[in-house]
Amino acid sequence: MKRFYFTRVIFMYCIVFTTGCTPAISNKVTPEEYELYSAWTAQHFAVKTPDQLFFFSQTFVFDPLERYGCGDRLHGDNGVPWSQIKQLHALGEAECPLDFYTNRLDIPWPYKEVDSLPLDAHGTYRIVGFSRVAFNRDHTEALFAISDSCGGLCGGGGARLARRENGKWTFRTTVCNWIY
Repeated sequence: MKRFYFTRVIFMYCIVFTTGCTPAISNKVTPEEYELYSAWTAQHFAVKTPDQLFFFSQTFVFDPLERYGCGDRLHGDNGVPWSQIKQLHALGEAECPLDFYTNRLDIPWPYKEVDSLPLDAHGTYRIVGFSRVAFNRDHTEALFAISDSCGGLCGGGGARLARRENGKWTFRTTVCNWIY
């Protein structure tokens, strides 16, 4: 009888712990993340196309649970699940290389990949950076951050919530934003 009870308790713990688990973010940027970056870029610049568009060649660290992070506000004010916030936190200080030449962004404008501020840029330009993406279990919602600099003259960024409906991503700004 004790053995049956012990087995049942272990089984219940396994169910509870595995249903709360969300897969960790891989150590390599996935095609689905590039798809999300493409959709955000196309929607963000739909009204005013930049003369020159640059993307940083690696992701930047976005940890909502860092000392001055906004994880509590993302969860409370925007309803972001803790599982997605914790996925980004688990990455630590990891910055991952992006390869926009192999994984082309599906956008209608030319762009270049850069490692730092482009010294050869002339006129107005935009430099965009992305964090890694934390997806929900069924990959219909995502949390990530963007950085959008207007050639050193202006810019900002922050966390973005994405939702896939009918195969299309839509984006929403959160309470977690910054200005340059």
